[in-house]
Amino acid sequence: PTPVQSFRGGTLPLPQGTRVGVACDYSGTSDPVIKGNVDARTGERTYLIPGSFFYSTTEVNTGDGDTWFCTEAQAVAAGWPKAKH
Repeated sequence: PTPVQSFRGGTLPLPQGTRVGVACDYSGTSDPVIKGNVDARTGERTYLIPGSFFYSTTEVNTGDGDTWFCTEAQAVAAGWPKAKH
């Protein structure tokens, strides 16, 4: 067996799927601003983009299953449809 070396500092690898040097949609930075929201009454999942009707009043609560997305493509790939309003 190969001996295990202890960690001596440095940079850990990025989580799988992390995009380096690519700006998020709508923010132009690495800060995601697309809101993935789970409807508390129906359990329906949708994503909202900045400027959409309910965007400013929608809160992201990860404890309820809500999430943030960097790109619309990520939201769609995760199975979240775009909000109709």
